[in-house]
Amino acid sequence: MIDPRRRARGQLAGTNTSEANHRTFNIMQWNAEGVLKKKVPLTKYLQQEQIDLACIQEMHLNSNHRFSIRGYQTRLDREGPKGGVLILARNEIACQEIAVCASRQSEIVGIDATTPIGSTRIYNIYYPPNKDLLLENMDIKPTNCIVVGDFN
Repeated sequence: MIDPRRRARGQLAGTNTSEANHRTFNIMQWNAEGVLKKKVPLTKYLQQEQIDLACIQEMHLNSNHRFSIRGYQTRLDREGPKGGVLILARNEIACQEIAVCASRQSEIVGIDATTPIGSTRIYNIYYPPNKDLLLENMDIKPTNCIVVGDFN
């Protein structure tokens, strides 16, 4: 039975900050609950909405899976069969994955990317239910830092 009070999961959510005279930078955050079977709709959404950066949680991939989307870069694998976080960045965006301390409490991937506002650090986080949100694993600079994810 569907509970209308329960928030939708596994649905795409994005932001579009377009203005006529400015270069837009579109970021999408999505708890996928598995991306392999959703690759086609994800690819279409990325193209239709002109997503520059997609932050995905619960990708359910590990090193045995092959997953890529044409025109995008960056991925973080996971040891176990579930969970995992992923950042897809358009190939045109200069970015570099940054080291983040591993934690049993969370899954975090971060990148430094060149955006229309300059160099920006972006973190994608997944915190499982009933865990404390600990930010000490991240080097949050006072400017140009974006933190997205599923914080339960």
